[in-house]
Amino acid sequence: MVRLIPNIISGIRILLSLTLLFFHSGLGFWIVYFICGISDMLDGFLARKFQVTSKQGEVLDTIADMTFLAIVGMIVLPSTVLPIWNWSMIMLIGLIRVCAMAIGYYKFHTFTSIHTYGNKLTGFALFLYLPFFLLNNSIFFLYTLLAIALLSAVEELLLQCLLKEVSRNKKSIFF
Repeated sequence: MVRLIPNIISGIRILLSLTLLFFHSGLGFWIVYFICGISDMLDGFLARKFQVTSKQGEVLDTIADMTFLAIVGMIVLPSTVLPIWNWSMIMLIGLIRVCAMAIGYYKFHTFTSIHTYGNKLTGFALFLYLPFFLLNNSIFFLYTLLAIALLSAVEELLLQCLLKEVSRNKKSIFF
């Protein structure tokens, strides 16, 4: 049963992410948002702690991350006012990530998203950034997040090009 706990947590994150569609703001949104963020950190930690990591768990975690990100993006981005170059940078980062996934799929005939330190840092920064930005519209947090996201996207693209076999847990291009 212990071996299923990380995957159950990832599955719950997917369901909770979907509930965000009913909470566009307010306390309910923030409670679910923070539970999703904590569960993202907890599932991988528990999988490694109990030594129950699996390919299915890696894919489920990525699906949960993408679901959460997509839904939060659908809720927050339409009401976010940013200069055009910021939107351009966000679209560039998204394009790099799609290219990395496409290269991985082409090379390995399976969905690949790599759990690098950079990607984990991007997820953590995004999780922390949203409340700070919405509360005080801090450009510092936005620029920091964009820099981290761009670097991690480029790193993943390079890894997808260089890897000879699927390696979803490659920590960095430097290791």
